[in-house]
Amino acid sequence: MNEHIAYLAGFFCLRGKVVWDKAAGNYTMGLQTKDREMALLLAGRIKAAFGEPRVYEKDGLYVVVFHGKEEVKQLLGMAGSSGFGEYDWSVPSGLIEDMWFGKAFLQGAFDAGGNIRIEKRTGGKRRDIRINSVNKAGLLSLKQMLSTFGIGANVYKTGRAFCLSIEGKTRCNLFMQKIGFAHPNKIEKMKGVLGF
Repeated sequence: MNEHIAYLAGFFCLRGKVVWDKAAGNYTMGLQTKDREMALLLAGRIKAAFGEPRVYEKDGLYVVVFHGKEEVKQLLGMAGSSGFGEYDWSVPSGLIEDMWFGKAFLQGAFDAGGNIRIEKRTGGKRRDIRINSVNKAGLLSLKQMLSTFGIGANVYKTGRAFCLSIEGKTRCNLFMQKIGFAHPNKIEKMKGVLGF
Protein backbone atom coordinates (compact mmCIF):
# COMPACT_ATOMS: atom_id res chain seq x y z
CA MET A 1 0.00 0.00 0.00
CA ASN A 2 1.18 3.51 -0.68
CA GLU A 3 0.08 6.91 0.60
CA HIS A 4 -1.92 7.61 -2.57
CA ILE A 5 -4.07 4.52 -2.06
CA ALA A 6 -4.63 5.46 1.60
CA TYR A 7 -5.61 8.98 0.45
CA LEU A 8 -8.02 7.55 -2.13
CA ALA A 9 -9.60 5.26 0.48
CA GLY A 10 -10.31 8.25 2.72
CA PHE A 11 -11.55 10.31 -0.22
CA PHE A 12 -13.99 7.68 -1.52
CA CYS A 13 -15.43 7.14 1.95
CA LEU A 14 -16.95 10.62 1.68
CA ARG A 15 -17.24 11.41 -2.00
CA GLY A 16 -17.23 9.81 -5.41
CA LYS A 17 -18.03 6.25 -6.33
CA VAL A 18 -16.29 2.89 -6.33
CA VAL A 19 -18.04 0.12 -8.29
CA TRP A 20 -17.40 -3.62 -8.12
CA ASP A 21 -20.00 -5.21 -10.40
CA LYS A 22 -18.75 -8.66 -11.30
CA ALA A 23 -21.86 -9.55 -13.32
CA ALA A 24 -21.45 -6.53 -15.59
CA GLY A 25 -17.66 -6.60 -15.55
CA ASN A 26 -17.64 -3.05 -14.22
CA TYR A 27 -14.73 -2.20 -11.92
CA THR A 28 -14.63 1.59 -11.67
CA MET A 29 -13.71 4.47 -9.39
CA GLY A 30 -14.64 8.04 -10.14
CA LEU A 31 -16.12 11.41 -9.33
CA GLN A 32 -18.38 14.04 -10.90
CA THR A 33 -18.00 17.54 -9.49
CA LYS A 34 -18.27 21.24 -10.31
CA ASP A 35 -14.98 21.73 -8.44
CA ARG A 36 -12.23 21.65 -11.09
CA GLU A 37 -9.44 21.67 -8.48
CA MET A 38 -10.93 18.67 -6.71
CA ALA A 39 -11.24 16.75 -9.99
CA LEU A 40 -7.60 17.47 -10.85
CA LEU A 41 -6.45 16.56 -7.34
CA LEU A 42 -8.28 13.22 -7.47
CA ALA A 43 -6.99 12.51 -10.99
CA GLY A 44 -3.43 13.14 -9.80
CA ARG A 45 -3.81 10.76 -6.86
CA ILE A 46 -5.35 8.04 -9.03
CA LYS A 47 -2.53 8.46 -11.55
CA ALA A 48 0.11 8.20 -8.81
CA ALA A 49 -1.51 5.09 -7.32
CA PHE A 50 -2.78 3.17 -10.34
CA GLY A 51 -2.29 4.90 -13.68
CA GLU A 52 -3.85 7.58 -15.86
CA PRO A 53 -7.60 8.15 -15.29
CA ARG A 54 -9.93 9.57 -17.90
CA VAL A 55 -10.76 13.22 -17.15
CA TYR A 56 -13.32 15.21 -19.11
CA GLU A 57 -16.02 17.86 -18.80
CA LYS A 58 -19.70 17.05 -19.33
CA ASP A 59 -22.77 19.21 -18.69
CA GLY A 60 -20.82 21.67 -16.53
CA LEU A 61 -19.25 18.93 -14.42
CA TYR A 62 -15.70 17.65 -14.28
CA VAL A 63 -15.63 13.86 -14.51
CA VAL A 64 -12.78 11.60 -13.36
CA VAL A 65 -13.04 7.88 -14.18
CA PHE A 66 -10.65 4.98 -13.79
CA HIS A 67 -11.38 1.38 -14.80
CA GLY A 68 -9.36 -1.53 -13.44
CA LYS A 69 -10.35 -4.74 -11.69
CA GLU A 70 -7.17 -5.24 -9.63
CA GLU A 71 -6.93 -1.55 -8.75
CA VAL A 72 -10.55 -1.36 -7.55
CA LYS A 73 -10.05 -4.59 -5.61
CA GLN A 74 -6.98 -3.11 -3.89
CA LEU A 75 -8.87 0.08 -3.04
CA LEU A 76 -11.86 -1.83 -1.70
CA GLY A 77 -9.47 -3.71 0.58
CA MET A 78 -8.78 -0.37 2.29
CA ALA A 79 -12.45 0.48 2.85
CA GLY A 80 -13.08 -1.52 5.99
CA SER A 81 -15.33 -4.54 6.19
CA SER A 82 -18.38 -2.84 4.70
CA GLY A 83 -16.83 -1.11 1.69
CA PHE A 84 -17.64 2.37 0.45
CA GLY A 85 -21.11 3.82 0.58
CA GLU A 86 -22.95 6.63 2.27
CA TYR A 87 -24.06 4.53 5.25
CA ASP A 88 -21.38 1.85 5.25
CA TRP A 89 -17.84 3.22 5.17
CA SER A 90 -15.46 2.98 8.08
CA VAL A 91 -11.78 3.18 8.83
CA PRO A 92 -10.38 -0.37 8.86
CA SER A 93 -10.12 -1.13 12.60
CA GLY A 94 -6.56 -2.48 12.41
CA LEU A 95 -5.36 0.76 10.84
CA ILE A 96 -6.94 3.38 13.11
CA GLU A 97 -3.71 3.86 15.07
CA ASP A 98 -1.35 3.64 12.09
CA MET A 99 0.07 7.18 11.85
CA TRP A 100 1.37 6.87 8.30
CA PHE A 101 -1.87 5.43 6.94
CA GLY A 102 -3.92 7.77 9.12
CA LYS A 103 -2.43 10.98 7.79
CA ALA A 104 -3.08 10.11 4.14
CA PHE A 105 -6.52 8.61 4.87
CA LEU A 106 -7.63 11.63 6.92
CA GLN A 107 -6.31 14.08 4.34
CA GLY A 108 -8.32 12.29 1.64
CA ALA A 109 -11.46 12.27 3.79
CA PHE A 110 -11.18 15.97 4.68
CA ASP A 111 -10.32 17.00 1.11
CA ALA A 112 -13.43 15.16 -0.08
CA GLY A 113 -15.91 16.01 2.65
CA GLY A 114 -14.40 18.64 4.92
CA ASN A 115 -15.85 22.11 5.27
CA ILE A 116 -14.11 25.07 6.86
CA ARG A 117 -16.31 27.43 8.81
CA ILE A 118 -15.71 30.71 10.60
CA GLU A 119 -18.36 32.63 12.52
CA LYS A 120 -17.90 36.03 14.04
CA ARG A 121 -19.20 36.10 17.58
CA THR A 122 -19.28 38.61 20.36
CA GLY A 123 -15.80 38.52 21.84
CA GLY A 124 -14.13 36.66 18.99
CA LYS A 125 -14.48 34.12 16.22
CA ARG A 126 -15.52 30.50 16.07
CA ARG A 127 -13.47 28.35 13.72
CA ASP A 128 -14.02 24.74 12.85
CA ILE A 129 -13.31 22.09 10.29
CA ARG A 130 -16.21 19.68 9.88
CA ILE A 131 -17.47 16.67 8.01
CA ASN A 132 -21.19 15.90 7.78
CA SER A 133 -22.39 12.36 7.12
CA VAL A 134 -25.34 10.06 7.78
CA ASN A 135 -22.77 7.49 8.94
CA LYS A 136 -22.22 8.06 12.67
CA ALA A 137 -20.00 4.98 13.07
CA GLY A 138 -17.75 6.18 10.23
CA LEU A 139 -17.39 9.63 11.81
CA LEU A 140 -16.61 8.04 15.19
CA SER A 141 -13.83 6.01 13.53
CA LEU A 142 -12.42 9.24 12.03
CA LYS A 143 -12.60 10.85 15.48
CA GLN A 144 -10.63 7.93 16.92
CA MET A 145 -8.04 8.24 14.16
CA LEU A 146 -7.72 12.01 14.78
CA SER A 147 -7.09 11.33 18.47
CA THR A 148 -4.03 9.28 17.44
CA PHE A 149 -2.56 12.61 16.28
CA GLY A 150 -3.64 14.42 19.45
CA ILE A 151 -6.44 16.23 17.60
CA GLY A 152 -9.67 16.50 19.58
CA ALA A 153 -13.00 16.35 17.76
CA ASN A 154 -16.68 16.01 18.60
CA VAL A 155 -19.41 14.04 16.85
CA TYR A 156 -23.00 15.18 17.26
CA LYS A 157 -26.39 14.85 15.57
CA THR A 158 -27.57 17.57 13.17
CA GLY A 159 -31.05 16.83 11.88
CA ARG A 160 -30.93 13.52 9.99
CA ALA A 161 -27.15 13.46 9.79
CA PHE A 162 -24.14 13.69 12.09
CA CYS A 163 -21.26 16.14 12.22
CA LEU A 164 -17.62 15.60 13.15
CA SER A 165 -16.20 18.94 14.23
CA ILE A 166 -12.64 20.02 14.98
CA GLU A 167 -13.39 23.24 16.79
CA GLY A 168 -11.19 26.13 17.86
CA LYS A 169 -8.08 27.82 16.56
CA THR A 170 -5.70 25.54 18.51
CA ARG A 171 -7.28 22.31 17.23
CA CYS A 172 -7.54 23.64 13.67
CA ASN A 173 -3.87 24.66 13.75
CA LEU A 174 -2.94 21.21 15.02
CA PHE A 175 -4.96 19.62 12.22
CA MET A 176 -3.12 21.74 9.64
CA GLN A 177 0.29 20.88 11.13
CA LYS A 178 -0.29 17.13 11.44
CA ILE A 179 -2.76 16.32 8.61
CA GLY A 180 -3.49 19.35 6.43
CA PHE A 181 -5.35 19.62 3.17
CA ALA A 182 -4.08 18.85 -0.33
CA HIS A 183 -6.99 20.73 -1.95
CA PRO A 184 -5.53 24.14 -2.88
CA ASN A 185 -8.76 26.09 -2.22
CA LYS A 186 -9.03 24.62 1.29
CA ILE A 187 -5.37 25.40 2.01
CA GLU A 188 -5.95 29.04 1.03
CA LYS A 189 -9.12 29.27 3.10
CA MET A 190 -7.29 27.90 6.16
CA LYS A 191 -4.50 30.42 5.68
CA GLY A 192 -7.09 33.18 5.89
CA VAL A 193 -8.94 31.63 8.81
CA LEU A 194 -5.85 30.87 10.89
CA GLY A 195 -3.43 33.47 9.62
CA PHE A 196 -0.76 31.06 8.26
